[in-house]
Amino acid sequence: MPDRGTRTGPLASVALLTPTGRDGAVAQAVLANAGFAPVVCPDMPALCDAIGAAVGAVIVAEEALRPAARDTLLAALDAQPSWSNVPIVVLTGEGELSR
Repeated sequence: MPDRGTRTGPLASVALLTPTGRDGAVAQAVLANAGFAPVVCPDMPALCDAIGAAVGAVIVAEEALRPAARDTLLAALDAQPSWSNVPIVVLTGEGELSR
């Protein structure tokens, strides 16, 4: 892990798809403060483009994972090289049991 005191650039880019609420603004601020480069995606096609551009991780809000969007995301993940395994964090609502 790089020494945060001497690092000059971001650690890695993190793609964000959080279409409602303040999740996106909060996540963007937290990531930027921690030295990551947030890439805010307005929709699932933009998120999939970011995955194709080799982001370091993905954060997506559960409400963005409607069936058609989920299929688009799965296709983008399937298109990755076999050695690639981008981590994905799904933000869920408080108290909700996600499928």
